[in-house]
Amino acid sequence: LHKVLHFNQDTRQFDLEIMPTSVLKAIVVSLLSLPLRAASSCYGPRTPGQLRKHLWGSDSGYEKGTRPQVARLALNESANPGDAVPDVAKVQLHVNALTFVNQKRNEYQINVWFRQRWNDFRLQYNDTTNGGCFPDNQREGFREELLDEIWHPDFF
Repeated sequence: LHKVLHFNQDTRQFDLEIMPTSVLKAIVVSLLSLPLRAASSCYGPRTPGQLRKHLWGSDSGYEKGTRPQVARLALNESANPGDAVPDVAKVQLHVNALTFVNQKRNEYQINVWFRQRWNDFRLQYNDTTNGGCFPDNQREGFREELLDEIWHPDFF
């Protein structure tokens, strides 16, 4: 199984997808076949690596230990961070297959696809409509290891 972290610019939400290797290979192949757009009149980060550094790198001011709604409330100096509303995290679990059942021992094994969605306003960036270098409505994918660098809901 592989974990893939995506930021959907259109919905401004992160998706953490856990999927079988074969599905991941199909996604990578389809992404490699996408045409590249010239970014001659854009400003800001031009590559996913530059985008990462800009949004949550060491000089960005991003605090991964602070959940988004607390960070939003902290922008108002007179507000009490304890009054922050809960962050909404959505979970989707799709059962792909039931691969093993042992009725005597009450054991089973399943193959699932797990997705988490949440919104972190601190990770917004301009798309090409707003002068940025990344196409509108495009999801940017990052390696699984980078999930530990940003705030994310803990469902495990």
